[in-house]
Amino acid sequence: MAKGRQKITGDENDQEFKTVAQQKKLLEDYIEHCKQGLSDECFPPCSIAAFNACVAAHPGVFPSEAIERARRERQLFWEKLGITGTLGKIRGFNASSWKSNMKDRFGEESETPPVFTKLG
Repeated sequence: MAKGRQKITGDENDQEFKTVAQQKKLLEDYIEHCKQGLSDECFPPCSIAAFNACVAAHPGVFPSEAIERARRERQLFWEKLGITGTLGKIRGFNASSWKSNMKDRFGEESETPPVFTKLG
């Protein structure tokens, strides 16, 4: 295969992200997916293995900083949801379910209580 036209494998669809435009679209889709709080396992364009292979093959198109930021934004989505629910702003908010979700998504660290600093 020609340079820049690497076939990405690792998913059942054996999708190809041949062009830089397709690769950039894949990154944009991944960032938006994370911002919505969604997991890697349900990323529609390809499996996470295929995505990671594409990232490894084309680091110039997939800057690690952008991917890490997207993953932090995923956690931010869930933390904001927890804050909003805890403050009573979400009718029927299930704190136990949210806590389990956080633990499953982000590990034991999500149970660590936040540190508050008095302002002013």
